[in-house]
Amino acid sequence: HYVLNDEDPVSVENRGTLPIGNITGIVAFDFDVRNQELVVGDSQSLVIARYKLDGSEYKVIADGDMAMGPDGVALDWTTRNVFWTLAAARPEDRRIEVANHEGTARRTIVSDGTYITRD
Repeated sequence: HYVLNDEDPVSVENRGTLPIGNITGIVAFDFDVRNQELVVGDSQSLVIARYKLDGSEYKVIADGDMAMGPDGVALDWTTRNVFWTLAAARPEDRRIEVANHEGTARRTIVSDGTYITRD
């Protein structure tokens, strides 16, 4: 289970638990309103995945060749593409990738390390 708003005293009344497993290190997420899914970047498992909010489905969108792990994730609700940034120790190894919602058609769209990560 993943608890939302655990430390936020302002929204204690909105606290909830999502019945989803396999999450060990979420560093970024986006919400898919149409499919009631959470799209996550997991820096421990080194995957981009999506979870049905009711816990009924888990799908890895991308794994492998994740360097130091995902750094950010975004869902384009019009094209259904998932974009993510990958962290790396050397700035020139940082990149931005995209795949469709099902995890196919994965490709790198920026690979010269020109974007800035959280660090």
